[in-house]
Amino acid sequence: MGNPIPTTSPSFANVVWHGKFVAMLMPMLLLLSCSHNNTTNNNPIQGFVPPNNCLNQIIAIKDSSSAIATNFNQVINVSSLDRTTGNTFSAFNTITGAIDPYDHQSCIINNTLYFLLRNNAAPGSILKTVDLTTQLPNDILLPNWYLSYLVYQTGTGIFYARSHYASGDSLAAFNLSGNTVTNFHNLVGIPADVNAITINQNNGKIYLSSGTTVAHLQVYNNTTLTELALSDNSALLYGLRYSSNNNALYAFSTNTMFKIDAANGTRTALINFPRTINHTFYGAAVDDCNNQIIISSFMNNAADSGMLMVYDFAAAKMATYYLPAYCYMAITIK
Repeated sequence: MGNPIPTTSPSFANVVWHGKFVAMLMPMLLLLSCSHNNTTNNNPIQGFVPPNNCLNQIIAIKDSSSAIATNFNQVINVSSLDRTTGNTFSAFNTITGAIDPYDHQSCIINNTLYFLLRNNAAPGSILKTVDLTTQLPNDILLPNWYLSYLVYQTGTGIFYARSHYASGDSLAAFNLSGNTVTNFHNLVGIPADVNAITINQNNGKIYLSSGTTVAHLQVYNNTTLTELALSDNSALLYGLRYSSNNNALYAFSTNTMFKIDAANGTRTALINFPRTINHTFYGAAVDDCNNQIIISSFMNNAADSGMLMVYDFAAAKMATYYLPAYCYMAITIK
C-alpha cells in the first residue's frame, strides 16, 4: 500500500507520516505503510479502525492562540473525537473562564469531565464539571489558593492537585460528596516549578515533573516525597503521563518525546517532533488500551498554527496532523 487514501473530510488540513511502516492508530488516524519521506499530504485518511478495538473517545479543551493575549481568560470549548465513527473534534459546550497558565490536565469520572479554573474573586479555584451526556456544566468552589494539575485515583476516589500559595506549593488532596468538597488537605510541600502530575492507578504512586533549567522527577508514595534520579536531565519534561502497560512514564521537551522507566528513572528519547512546540500550550494523554499517546500543541514560531500528534508505542511510529489555529489542551480519554 502506498499513499493515504484521500477523502473530502476537512478535519485536519495536513498530515505528516513518520516511518516506513505504521500499523493502525487512533480513529481518524489510520496509518498505512508509506515511504519514509516525511512529506505532507493535503488529504487526511479515511476508514479508521482502532488498533486494539478500543472504541474510546478523546475529550479535550479546544484552545486558541488568542489566550496568549488575554491573560488566559478565554472561551473554552469542550470538544470530542468519537472513535467509533471517526468524526473530527466538534465543540459541544462553551464556557468562559481563566485557566491556570500552565495547567493542561483533566479527568473523566462516571461520564463527567473535571478540570480546574481560577476564581480570581476569592482568590481560589473552581472545579469545573461538564456532564458529557447532557453537556451541562457545573461549578464546585474550592476553598483554597490556586489549584492546578488535577489527577484522580479511581480506587480511593481522591483528587490530587498542585496547591499554589505565595508561601510555597503543596500537593493537595480532597474528596467530593455530591457537589461538596470534603477532606481537603495539603499532603507535602513540592517544588515551585512543578509542571505536570500523573498517577499510577495500580499502587497510588504520584509522579511530578519539575525544573526550570534541568529536569527533575519526584515521586509521592504514602507520606513521602522523594527524587527519582533521571539518567538524563538535560531537557525539561512537560506533559508527564503514566502508562500502566509497561510501568513507564512519558513526557516531552519542546522537540522530543521521552520514555522514562518509573522504577529507575532511565530516560530514553523516542522520537523528535516535526517542529518545535510551545510548552505553555499543550495537551497530552496516554491511551493504555490502544497503546498510544496523543499530544497537541502550538508551534513556537507560529502561534496561529497547531499540531495533533499520535504516537503508537508498539509500532514506534508517529502521525502528525496540522491544525489551523488552535491546539487541544487538557486531553483525556473516555
